Parts: sequence; structure tokens; C-alpha cells
Amino acid sequence: MDVAIVGGGIAGLAVAYELSKQGIVCELFEKARVVGGRLTTRYHHGSAIDLGAQFFTVRTPEFETCLREIGAVGKMKQINVPIVTYPFANLREALTVCYREEQEALGSGLPFPHRYVFQDGMAALAQQLADHASLCSLNLETYVEGIKWDETSGRWILHTRGDNTTLGGASSARFVVFTLPAPQTAHILSRSETPSVPLITLAETLNQVNYDSCVTVILQTGQDQQWELVGAFRGVDGNQPINWMTWGNRIAPENYPEGDGAIILNFSPEASHQIFDLGEDIILAATQTALHNDLSISLPTLRWLHVKRWRYANPQPGWLSPDLMASAAKQGIFVGGDFVEKGRVESAYLSGYRLAQELIKRIEN
Repeated sequence: MDVAIVGGGIAGLAVAYELSKQGIVCELFEKARVVGGRLTTRYHHGSAIDLGAQFFTVRTPEFETCLREIGAVGKMKQINVPIVTYPFANLREALTVCYREEQEALGSGLPFPHRYVFQDGMAALAQQLADHASLCSLNLETYVEGIKWDETSGRWILHTRGDNTTLGGASSARFVVFTLPAPQTAHILSRSETPSVPLITLAETLNQVNYDSCVTVILQTGQDQQWELVGAFRGVDGNQPINWMTWGNRIAPENYPEGDGAIILNFSPEASHQIFDLGEDIILAATQTALHNDLSISLPTLRWLHVKRWRYANPQPGWLSPDLMASAAKQGIFVGGDFVEKGRVESAYLSGYRLAQELIKRIEN
């Protein structure tokens, strides 16, 4: 095996896919039961409810090319309802702003100028990318506990264990790519049996990457009629408890059976911090209060409630200097993910794409 990839989010899958295209064998280790990371979809009573990323953009030729190659374009569904920024003076003015933004997007010249959801949920997009990484072996429910440099073979040894078992294993690779949240990568590097100064420095730097946590609440309902002209609300000034709130069946109608719907909301970093470890009953009460006070939305009759706590939701990029990454790369260690750039689906893909291009050059040389 030439390359080991630790982390099966969009960045890790991008590395696997791009390497496979070049005939490079790789192996991916993911601790969850499925790939995707924050491209997470909960399938409940026929509905595909996205718990993580709610939509994605296509602004770069690299991402566009990938989507075309894996046959994803036909499953991209444009969001056709307004995403309204709040607070606002009145709805008419807010919708006018949405219309103006739509016209600017149409004039951008991009082949895919809109925001998009994915048929059957965002997790299906991640799985489709994984399915096209033909030379990558997927190891799900597998933890990488530490790494060790083997001087004799000139390779990294990865110590692994399966989920729900104490049995361990080992794999080796010339290069190791970490696409986990920065603190998780730092933890593995700190357990390296042969820590060099660059890797120690890298681990210390990764431990300093700041993340905002996020509490996501899913309220499965019937098709709620409140604010019927709006697809989603997004807060922009940081003073509201709710950063994002959408009717899932409005922005992704294909993913819901007729008559079903869901309200999906993300609490702001400050509000998420306050309620992160609290029980669902308290979080539901906070949800009801925030919806009423911020958006004049009454809590509809619930069919199902789900709370998802994201500890590493919104990274603050810019921590890794080129010199530090270059020093680690000389030892065969590469680090990427959405914290390297901006925390969007496309940014995570681009991080993985660029790591793959650098690896391809090193392997070919």
C-alpha cells in the first residue's frame, strides 16, 4: 500500500478518489459505520434528513469535474426556495435581497451557480464518491490508535483496532494522510512511537486549532405552513441563538414522502456551548423558546425528535503554515480537511484534492 488515509469525510474521500484515478493503491480508515463525516443523513420513515451539511456549492473546476466524473450531476437538486438572512425589517425586503442574490449567481458564469442538495441526502454524495475510489480499500469502524516509523522498511506502521473490540491490527504505508478534525489528528501524532521535532510541532499546532461546537435539532413533523414563502433562515450577526433553520422538505422535497416534513436547526456557537451537554428535554425547550422569540415560529406537532451534537463543527482556518506542512510532508505525513481552508463541503474536497496532487508528484518521483 502506498498511502493510508485516516478519516472518511469528504477530504479523505477526495484523496482516495484522486489517487485511484492515477492507479495508486490506498487504504482508508474510518471509525464510523459509514463514510461522509459531516455529510450525515438520517433515514427515518422514508425521509432522508440531513443532520450535517444542508447544501453545497460548486464554484471551482476541480469540484465540478469530480461531480461529473462520478455521475453525481444528475442527482444534484437546486434549492428553489429563498434562504433568508435574519433579522430583517420585513419579509418583502428580505425576499427582494434573495432575488437579487439569485440574479447575481445566474450572472456568475458558473455552470452550477446555485446552492444544491443531493438526492437521497448528503450522505449519498459521500458514498457515491467512495464507490468511485476504485483502488481504495475501506476499513469502517476502525480506529487508528498510533503510528510508528519503521526504519528498516522505510514505512509508517499504523496500529489499529476495530470498533467494540480490543483486538488490534497493523498496516503499513509509505505516506499517511490525516483528514480528521485537528485535535483528533494531534492525539494520534502524540502517540507516535518515533516523534520527530516536526511532528511534535505539528501536533502542538493542531491542538491549537479552534472549533465551534454545534447542537443540531431535528423536528420531524407534517408539512408545516409557517413562513410558507421561505425555505430557510440564516442568522448572520451572531446575536441570535439560532444560526440556521430550514424546512427540510422545502429545500429538498425529493427526500421526503408526501405529507411529511422536518424542521432542522443549528444553534449558534455560544448557544450550543451552553446546552451541549444538556438533556433532550431541556434542548427541546430551548428550541421552542428560540423559534418563538427569534422567528415567530410555533413548535409544530412532533412525530420525532433527534438531537445531534457536533463537537468539531466549525473550524477556524489558517493555523498551519506552509513550512510546517512541508516539514511533515518530508517525513511522509500529510494533513488536510476543512480546517485548512473554510469549513464548506467544497473546501473540504479541495483540501483533499490538493493533498492528492502533492502525493501523486511524490510517488511518481
